[in-house]
Amino acid sequence: MKNTVINGINDVIPDENCMWIISDELPCLFRYDYLTREIELKAIFPEEVNIICPFSRMIKMENEIYFIPWVVKDIYYYDITKNELYKLDIPFKDFSSDNWRKTEAVVEGGNLYCINRIPDAVIEIDSVTKEVKTFQIDMQLYADRLLPCDGWTVYSGPCVYQEKIIWTNYKNILSIFDIRTKEFSMEEIQGVSKEGPKRLSNAAEDYIFGVKNFKEALWLFTFEGRVYRYDSTTHKIEDKSFEDYVYYDDDDGMVVCFLYEIVPLENELFLIPSYKNKCIKYNGSTDQYEEIIKDYTQNWEYDKRFYTMCKVINSKKILLYSYNENIFYVLDTDKNSMQKWKIEEPWTKFISQNPLFAQAVSKFCTRDYLYVFDDLDWLIQSVSANDKKKEGKLSIGIVGEQIYKTINNA
Repeated sequence: MKNTVINGINDVIPDENCMWIISDELPCLFRYDYLTREIELKAIFPEEVNIICPFSRMIKMENEIYFIPWVVKDIYYYDITKNELYKLDIPFKDFSSDNWRKTEAVVEGGNLYCINRIPDAVIEIDSVTKEVKTFQIDMQLYADRLLPCDGWTVYSGPCVYQEKIIWTNYKNILSIFDIRTKEFSMEEIQGVSKEGPKRLSNAAEDYIFGVKNFKEALWLFTFEGRVYRYDSTTHKIEDKSFEDYVYYDDDDGMVVCFLYEIVPLENELFLIPSYKNKCIKYNGSTDQYEEIIKDYTQNWEYDKRFYTMCKVINSKKILLYSYNENIFYVLDTDKNSMQKWKIEEPWTKFISQNPLFAQAVSKFCTRDYLYVFDDLDWLIQSVSANDKKKEGKLSIGIVGEQIYKTINNA
């Protein structure tokens, strides 16, 4: 069986006994059971969401899963108890003409806060009443402060600190939204080094990539891998850079941020590089750094591994996902070990669970910008599930040629 689930995983939600999954390549919500190791189709997104990269991420609140927009124009949520998908009317059109939103989100005080980037705006959603309020920032605050970068610049998600939502997506500036007063402010961070390694990108200087709340302080990390502890009381920044780690290793020709994420777990902070086989731990009690998880140091070929997801499973485990490899890496910080695993399942299984699956996925995967089916079993099952499909759409692949070559040992 050629086609398996799931490639191009966009986001996951680790839950008590399962994991919720969405993918760039399948317009569906899946549930993966940890115990049985089986994956189940839970919902198919409507036609207007049947596009590549519709959502930035998912957020789970009680028995509801919210899908945060990347390209689509609305926020959807799935009721786990009712097995139903709903759409919220969100006024993105009032402040953004750019379809590529890359919206982020945080949860605080029973509300969901969605942060739209460039222009900045915060959407507050009451998880009970579904009431929506929009707060828009005056972009003049950022005059002459946008990053001079021609390429696609990525940023880590926002965090909540002292009842404020804080994020960064401009040149060494923290954007701040006060949840109590509903007011925006910004604070420029001084002291981020302009010195650094030989740069392969168009960025003229290092810049703050992400922000985390840890031990009553903000921890800032930069594109080139420097880490700062920002004390909001004294406004003093202490440089916590890592000599041998603060540089590009460009043997594979990649230009990405050095640190993908920093993860607080109890009294420790774990620093996860974007595509390097190292993991650094900061001990909050001893104020010491060390390299951990020795069996995580195996090499790989060129750019096959590049992390696009970092999730906390529990107080001891961190889940990473390598998009190009389509492989999960589970870092066990208690056992100081790493486990590698991959979810595979024939697509044809989901036709029996939902006849609309074949129609939705066939439409999605026969578009010019993705790929076409080339799987005989899928072809047969697809025709059986929906005999109204156009024959041309189902026979684009070269399965006939493959069958001929197999029979004739060609």
